[in-house]
Amino acid sequence: MIMFNQQFGMINKRRMAIFFLVIIILPFLSYVSHAKDVSSEDKIDIELTENEIAWIREHKTIRIGVDPGFAPFEFLSEKRVYEGLAADYVNLLGRSLSLNFEPVLGISWKEAVNLASQGEIDMLPCVGMTKEREAFLAYSEFYLEFPRVIIVQIGADILPLEDLKHKRVGVQARSSHDGFVKEKTGFMPVPFETFQDALQSLSRGELDAVIGNMAVATFNIRKYNLTNLKIAAFATKKLSSLAFGVRKDWPVLVGLINKFLDALPEEKKIEISQKWMPDQALRALSSDSAGTVSLTEEEQLFLQDHSEIRVGIDPSYPPFEWLDKTDGRHMGISSDYLRLLEDRLGVTLKVVNVPTWSLVLDGVRSHLMDVVACISETPSRKQFLQFTQPYLSFPVVIITRTRMPFISSLKDLNGKKVSIVKDYAPYEVISRDFPELKVSLCNSPIEGLKTVSLGGTDAYIGNLAVCVYLMQNHNIANLKVAAPAEGIASSDLAMGVRSDWPMLATILNKALQSITPEEQNMIVKKWISVRFEHAADWGRVIKVVSIFIAVALIIFGFFLYWNRKLTKEITFRRQIETEREAAKNKAEKALENLKTAQQQLIQSEKMAALGILVAGIVHEINNPVNFIKTSIIGLEQDIRDLERLLKIFEHCETGCKDSDFGIQIREVKKDIDYPILVKEVPELVSSIFEGVRRTEDIIGSLRIYSRMDEAVTDQKDIHELIKASLQILRSRYKKEIELKEAYAAVPLIFLNSGKIIQVFVNILSNAIDAIKGKDLAGKGTILIKTGVRSIDGREYVWVDIADNGGGIPDTIKDKVFDPFFTTKDVGQGTGLGLSISIGIVREHGGMIQINSALNIGTTVSVFLPVNQGSEKKNEQK
Repeated sequence: MIMFNQQFGMINKRRMAIFFLVIIILPFLSYVSHAKDVSSEDKIDIELTENEIAWIREHKTIRIGVDPGFAPFEFLSEKRVYEGLAADYVNLLGRSLSLNFEPVLGISWKEAVNLASQGEIDMLPCVGMTKEREAFLAYSEFYLEFPRVIIVQIGADILPLEDLKHKRVGVQARSSHDGFVKEKTGFMPVPFETFQDALQSLSRGELDAVIGNMAVATFNIRKYNLTNLKIAAFATKKLSSLAFGVRKDWPVLVGLINKFLDALPEEKKIEISQKWMPDQALRALSSDSAGTVSLTEEEQLFLQDHSEIRVGIDPSYPPFEWLDKTDGRHMGISSDYLRLLEDRLGVTLKVVNVPTWSLVLDGVRSHLMDVVACISETPSRKQFLQFTQPYLSFPVVIITRTRMPFISSLKDLNGKKVSIVKDYAPYEVISRDFPELKVSLCNSPIEGLKTVSLGGTDAYIGNLAVCVYLMQNHNIANLKVAAPAEGIASSDLAMGVRSDWPMLATILNKALQSITPEEQNMIVKKWISVRFEHAADWGRVIKVVSIFIAVALIIFGFFLYWNRKLTKEITFRRQIETEREAAKNKAEKALENLKTAQQQLIQSEKMAALGILVAGIVHEINNPVNFIKTSIIGLEQDIRDLERLLKIFEHCETGCKDSDFGIQIREVKKDIDYPILVKEVPELVSSIFEGVRRTEDIIGSLRIYSRMDEAVTDQKDIHELIKASLQILRSRYKKEIELKEAYAAVPLIFLNSGKIIQVFVNILSNAIDAIKGKDLAGKGTILIKTGVRSIDGREYVWVDIADNGGGIPDTIKDKVFDPFFTTKDVGQGTGLGLSISIGIVREHGGMIQINSALNIGTTVSVFLPVNQGSEKKNEQK
């Protein structure tokens, strides 16, 4: 062992030398690496194959074709620089793959597509898929989506796509919209060199409609001040997609682009989108957006009469809605929805600022407000509000401190203090359905969360998104989402409209239905973005460390073979140590088992000695008890004789009533309280006789109990042994516990009476302790049942002893038969009762089963075979 430590120490010294060399060199390498990082731009780490690396070396420059007027997706700036959303993707792709993407300038989009079909352009970075292009382009995964819309002049009828067949419809030539119109309608649209040309022709009245990308359309309508145009309708419900289009003989580049798109974090995609389209994908930006919602004449008249609608919002319910503390602006998800509804309906939705949610409800109830922007439907609110369809849905959850014990549902909070915001939907449900919770009202979610964090309450119940947002933004690190608050009526959020304006609820529903899934997703992503930590560039660190390790191996190559040899020696010695440790553990386990067996043997010897002691006591007590019994019988006969004599004296008293003798008799009868004496003497004799009989029963039970070391040779009635056990324990249960017995007809069985009584005494003692340990409103109950059952073709007499005590927790059910295991206080139990009992029952060829439910009770079932004793007796013969 000493040699092993010395050799291990020699290895450690050399490894320490390598470690210190790393400490000296690594900072320099890290400095060089960091200096390179500072000068380089963002890029995405992509794992490349050897074939892909070789391809990149051979194709350093890629020619790309761009649409110079496809803003905000791609365009050429005034300085002829390629910019836009797609341009940012291309630049990031080039940095990540060390490729140079070179735009071909001075050409139109139509020319770019033609050159791509001839192989003169290698890639179109922002292109839709059409059947024509599939002949010469291979597509990457889609990375952008957009709605395809119909643009018309303000005042024109809104026509579905099918009705445009006989109209003049403009599209950009060789665009995906050109192919879409041809494939879906079968008519030939009017082609234009650029999308801007098509919009300007529509503005001059030369066209009936233009079909194109919604974001590009809104961008150009504003840029060129085409105020007489509007987005009329969606050309199709399905979103259109944009991808990288690559020449078909370059499949490797398609694979590289797909790897790049898969590795690109969602946060980066959102960052690029919000840079170029902060509102474009959220709102249909046109001068007459109300045209996108189909309203009846009556509904339009309603909006004309109510052009300004007062809206109430919760001032502290982020990320859904809140008031900015600096300028009082309406912020959050509902703010973007209200802007969309304003544009689609052509009305003003004016937010009324109030300090609390309760005042919002009071305001709409008294018609000081017309609409509540974000609210859950409840029975009480339906009395003064009409609700739109839900437009948001997040679960209601239970928030607790991180060190709080496990909580699975609201029922686990019974008796605990819970924070709930006053007048929020959960408060209404909990007040009605969960009266056991101790509710502490607060004015806002952040107030409730801080109260839990500081220990003022045990839990907060509220919307998951709100809780997570507030915990992150307020750095509340000691809280956790414990469980969903099952039983809360609804986690859906809708808009609530004053009950006397049902038409407005219908209008808002139509407007909400016009909001596309993409718009909804963009709104949610804007306000509930994924938070992430900037991690160290472990790939680079690993590379640097790998280089240094290679250098270190060269420097210390002299020691390599020697270290390997010592490593084998160390491994061998460690194996020996492991085997030695295993042997030691095995010996300790055997010693522990031996100690357990020894303790059980000592306990058995104690019980045997107790049996001898009890037998001696029974013998000594039996003689005086017999003497008392015999004397009582004689005393009873003497008392009957005295009764005869007393009756004669009563006749004498009547005959010599006035004589001195008669007077003397009456005085004596009065002194000794004669009527009571005549009644009491027989009762006293009867009580003494009953006491003697019960003493004989106890002596009989003890006599049976003392025969613990007898062989299993005699047939016994199991009911007699149960009664003997109960007689021994009678003083422990007679006042507090009600005993119920349900005995069936069972055969006699061969067994050791004393040992089986010990089993019943142990089980009954545990039942008595379980009942006394539970705070019961009335008396505890022990039910004893017997019967006969066939198990695996063999007959058993069974005894069930059931109590209504506290039950056994699931965590310790498997341990109750272990030696020395006990849940009782020190000095109250040895932990050997059930262990010895199961040993006795198994010795008789039987078994014990326990069924228990916490706070309900425990049933112990003892099974004893009918023929076990006779078989052993035959073996002995």
